[in-house]
Order: sequence, then structure tokens, then C-alpha cells
Amino acid sequence: MEGRVVGEWTVFLEQECQAAAREFGAVDLDLAGVSFVDTRGVAVLKRLGRAQVTIKNCAPLIRDLLDGGRTP
Repeated sequence: MEGRVVGEWTVFLEQECQAAAREFGAVDLDLAGVSFVDTRGVAVLKRLGRAQVTIKNCAPLIRDLLDGGRTP
């Protein structure tokens, strides 16, 4: 992925990842190109991370948020 995980796009991301996980069994979500995640994005990425989605290559700040740090 590239850009920002924000607002209404988080719904689309969650739906697409869930569909891919149903079809393929597991999904790797590469966040190397993601520069910003809002509170909705953090919530969605946390839910996906508890499902069959492996989140990879995210920036240290984003990883901290996903691992339980404070949200922006």
C-alpha cells in the first residue's frame, strides 16, 4: 500500500482484505509506502491483524500504534 489509511478508505481496505483472506486463506499487507494512519485506520488495521492478515513493513510510529501505543 501507499499513501494514507484514513476515513472512508478504511472501510474499503477492510472489505478487500477480508475478501482476499476468504479466497486465499491469508493476506500479507505491506505498509512500507504508508505515511499516515488516522484513528479509524488504526482500528481497522488492528482488526485485520487479529484476523488472517499479516501487517508488514510499517513505519515505527505506525507499528507502535498497532501494538497498543497511543492513537494520534
